[in-house]
Amino acid sequence: YAQSTPIILVLSAPQGVTNALVDLVSAAQKGGDWQKSLEQLKNHFGQLVEKTMPILSEADQKRLQTDSQQQLQALADYAKGIALLQHCPDSVQAKMRGAGEQFSVALMTALLKAKGLDVDALDATRLVKSQGDYLNATADIPATVSAFKALKAQGLPRIAVMAGFISSLPNGETALLGRNGSDYSAAIIAVGSAAEVCEIWTDVDGVYSADPRQVKGAKLVDALSYAE
Repeated sequence: YAQSTPIILVLSAPQGVTNALVDLVSAAQKGGDWQKSLEQLKNHFGQLVEKTMPILSEADQKRLQTDSQQQLQALADYAKGIALLQHCPDSVQAKMRGAGEQFSVALMTALLKAKGLDVDALDATRLVKSQGDYLNATADIPATVSAFKALKAQGLPRIAVMAGFISSLPNGETALLGRNGSDYSAAIIAVGSAAEVCEIWTDVDGVYSADPRQVKGAKLVDALSYAE
């Protein structure tokens, strides 16, 4: 696609990472063993970084490792404060829960650059604008359109990589677009950037009549109206 038109790639967190981040916050609030949750995240990030070693240069590997270590250190610092207070403001939760998407952006950007592609990471909090609360915000489409117009005036890379799930409130603070918010983010970004098409690439075949993990015999729905 990028050979014929600029594209924006919107990424979710690696599988299981958002749940692990929720567990980290919960454990810290309850005075539990939050270090265990952090160690699981550290191992998960480390395994993903290790898989890039045959592809990335030594310098790019070090840069990616540094990025992931800085993220993990920030999470540890937040968790220490939460454990001391036994309380976590929603504004802090939003920053912590969005760490998985930020890691995905660093990882994918490094991999695409290693292939010699014109790629750059864009900050979702600068471009995706929202209103409401920190953990379940809704899109502010006019503000998002304005942010993308300003960006386009400066010029877009051939491939832009952005974190899904993450936005910013009018006060500039990070807010989340609800769980499973990356698909929602992609739609918002498609409107904001005046994209010709929005494609959702996912790990299931489509929309089911029920959660197939919970309901035996759930059926794949052939067609849905916009209202549905």
